[in-house]
Amino acid sequence: VISISKRSPSKPGVSPVTKAAELPLGTLKIGWGPRRGSFSVYPFAVSSSMVAMELIAEPLIETTQSGHFVPRAASKWEVAPDGRSVVVTIRQGALFSAHPCLPGGLAREATSKDLEYSVALRNEAKTLFKPGFGPTEIIDRYRARVTFLLPSPFPEAFLATVFLVPHEL
Repeated sequence: VISISKRSPSKPGVSPVTKAAELPLGTLKIGWGPRRGSFSVYPFAVSSSMVAMELIAEPLIETTQSGHFVPRAASKWEVAPDGRSVVVTIRQGALFSAHPCLPGGLAREATSKDLEYSVALRNEAKTLFKPGFGPTEIIDRYRARVTFLLPSPFPEAFLATVFLVPHEL
């Protein structure tokens, strides 16, 4: 599995491996493992498909080692005061690589329709941890309101479990 994701340029004080690494072209990730097991976006156990998903799909947000939440596929999120919904904004310019499941097999920009599909897919996943998402309402091309069945004290932690995937998948 090979994945390339666009990242911001190197920060001052960080020594790049090569001059090319300083360009804002992205990060190359390579996963190598045995060919076994079935492929699932949300595998039940540690498997080769879990390694693959971590390399080819971005979570909406990520939890840092210090416990802070940082944007990934989502550029921002706004939690409702009652904790029952979050308005999530997909990062403009986030692209899905060319793949046969996409229209014409061509790369395309991620949209709120992909967010809606990704949240539903995560909610239906047969995993030990169920975030309890309710319906997702598309607001515009990049924003959608993700609801919870119950008020959530940890909405960011739940969003960090969602990988953004194409709705055609």
